[in-house]
Amino acid sequence: MRDDNYIEDLWYRNYLNPGEYVKWSGKSEMKAGFNPVYLFLVPFFTVWCGGVIFGTISIFMQVIYEGESPFFLIFMIPFWAGGIFFVYTLFILPFKLRKYTIYAVTNKKVMQYYRGKIRFINLEPLPLIQMSVINKYGYGSITVGGTYNASDYSNFFPMLPGQNQGSIVISNIKEPAKVYNLILSYK
Repeated sequence: MRDDNYIEDLWYRNYLNPGEYVKWSGKSEMKAGFNPVYLFLVPFFTVWCGGVIFGTISIFMQVIYEGESPFFLIFMIPFWAGGIFFVYTLFILPFKLRKYTIYAVTNKKVMQYYRGKIRFINLEPLPLIQMSVINKYGYGSITVGGTYNASDYSNFFPMLPGQNQGSIVISNIKEPAKVYNLILSYK
């Protein structure tokens, strides 16, 4: 029987340089917390999906009972594709990323492992580091590298791959201040 915790604890060992040691390793908490943008997104996608389903059914009914051309079903394809894309990128993909991403902070770099892909950011010279506490339970995120996002639009599509190239987002972890201080004291 495979012990997932044992594998999670050992994934980074092949990527350590001589004299390098791990100060922290962990993964995102599965609890997503409430994002204020959901106040807009949930009603919007309810109306969107309801409209797409109603439109598709009404076109099917016209095709079956009134003998209309099924050509109008092609018109619904972009609306189905848009709905599926937004639901996937806003709800399903962040869940998958929280589930399968593991992080490690060493005395020389920050590492991210996601389904066989590993990313590194060296801490010499010290990159830009930003911490945000997400909810009242103290879960938060740390962005290492990249650029600061003054407008904070990064929360609209959380954790999309390639969203902030050149950075690693250690997202939705317990005690983000502790990890933040470990990264700052990298020597």
